[in-house]
Amino acid sequence: MSVKSFTAIRELVHAAVQNAEGKDFCCYIVDIYPDSVVYESRGADGIEKYYKRSYAIADDTVTLGEAAVVKREILYEPVSASCQILTAVEGDDAGTLWNVCILKYGMSVDGRLLFTKERMSAAVGKFEGA
Repeated sequence: MSVKSFTAIRELVHAAVQNAEGKDFCCYIVDIYPDSVVYESRGADGIEKYYKRSYAIADDTVTLGEAAVVKREILYEPVSASCQILTAVEGDDAGTLWNVCILKYGMSVDGRLLFTKERMSAAVGKFEGA
């Protein structure tokens, strides 16, 4: 089995989806995952629909699962400040030094990193004075 680039996988899946939908439809891949694809399909009538279907690739041949109509949802969430100013540094008459909070313990916003108290306490020296 040869390793395929993400671009090659996308192209193979797109061709299979386009073939399955037919020549009267214009298909655009919205999202692709290791085992499924979400795509927009628009027919001659101009109506756009979103579909999700599974896929598998073996020897450059794509096998598609059944298409299910899905609803596209976009979620916008408020963003919090990247740091919080706590207090002015005592003795700094110029007002140029501040104590700040740059990180709170817990899971990162994207859910990829866990910032534990132990780990961050060990790293204080790297942030001090920065």
